[in-house]
Amino acid sequence: LLFASPSYFESMSPQMKALIDRSGYYNSSARGRTVFEGKIAGAMSVARRTGLANVWTQQLLFILSQKMIVPGIASYANAVGQAPGDVLQDEEGMRTSHDLGVAVAKLAMRLKE
Repeated sequence: LLFASPSYFESMSPQMKALIDRSGYYNSSARGRTVFEGKIAGAMSVARRTGLANVWTQQLLFILSQKMIVPGIASYANAVGQAPGDVLQDEEGMRTSHDLGVAVAKLAMRLKE
């Protein structure tokens, strides 16, 4: 699973927040449900200027609280852009996002063995 959200005023989008809130409630270990446990997940963020780390951390905390497995990467996946499509010009952002996808896929293959 890859969680990705733009930064809106230093926080994740309302849609991502709603998804996390609803699935977190449904998937509560206190309620005996652990749908996400053991799944491989990563987090990505996109921003015009600021909030990348905040959004990434918020998503990552949810991932960890749901007992998901996170592969290690050299840098957190983020991209910067103002207009639609601008992030495609962010070479570092595209590289770190690609690296995250590869890390998730490699870990999934290893755990499958």
